[in-house]
Amino acid sequence: MIQNVGFNNDFNNLFASANLRYEFERSKRISIYYRNSNNIPSIQQLQPVRIQTDPLNFIEGNPNLKPSFNQNLNISFNNFDFKSRSGYGFYMSYGYVQDQVVSVSVTDEDLLRTTTFDNISGGQDANASFYYSKQFKAENKDTYRLRGNLSGQYAKTLGFTNGQQFQSENYVVSPGVGLTYEKDEMITLNPGVGIDYNLRKYNINANRNDEFTNLNFSLEATTYWPRNVVFGNDITYFIYGNVAADFRSTSLQWNMSLGYQFLKDNATLKFKVYELLDQNIGTRRQTGDDFVQDTDQLILERYFMLSFTYKFSKFGGKDPNASRMRFN
Repeated sequence: MIQNVGFNNDFNNLFASANLRYEFERSKRISIYYRNSNNIPSIQQLQPVRIQTDPLNFIEGNPNLKPSFNQNLNISFNNFDFKSRSGYGFYMSYGYVQDQVVSVSVTDEDLLRTTTFDNISGGQDANASFYYSKQFKAENKDTYRLRGNLSGQYAKTLGFTNGQQFQSENYVVSPGVGLTYEKDEMITLNPGVGIDYNLRKYNINANRNDEFTNLNFSLEATTYWPRNVVFGNDITYFIYGNVAADFRSTSLQWNMSLGYQFLKDNATLKFKVYELLDQNIGTRRQTGDDFVQDTDQLILERYFMLSFTYKFSKFGGKDPNASRMRFN
């Protein structure tokens, strides 16, 4: 069916960005960055034409749509001394969407669905993270390094479900802590623990509110004895919170490697086993705008890899420490 419909839209977009960076000293600096952007609706979203290619789903544009206006602000601060491998820093970002273009679908008594488009304002997202690292040297020259991090995320989503406006909010808090122990030319240990706390809230149906916590415990251990032999182990235990009963909620992942260094330690031959216990799982819980979904994905299981690495001490006549080339 041919429809004689015409419409005309003019959009004037103003873009702005600003970047401020100040360096207090070599290892301490702050950065502030702002930018905005506009997204113009597509022709399908604008044209006042009913598309009826699917007899059960009709789509009709809205010529009165406005462009969505996005604003983003980022702030970061770093105070880290690479020589002592100690310091702290933080990062923050915030985004706001005005006149976001969203779909509005309504299903009638005959199960015919009609979809159009509208503007809605108030979508937001925010992120914040903080890290801390401190290194200590013992009298016997052993090295200890304490590290910690804390991050948080917030997202507010607006939309329509069956013609009714909804609002969902998602909160994620992720603290983590770890410790590194190094005994020169003997052993390196890296134990750590991480937590992910998730909260999803819906204003239409509070029964769909979801709250769960994921945990992981890790240990990296590398030994350099006997001489020229490098033996590595990377073990992580995962606990996934509040997944359905038909899904596995725990897994133990163990990667192991054995390497030999030769030719004045410039060459390394390494044999590595990924997923030694063959327990890796793809269980994930995803919370959407108006749904909660558990998935179990097909993933790569146990496999083996043999690699050879050679480090050039000189390349092109340059200083040995100026550049390095690695082959895997």
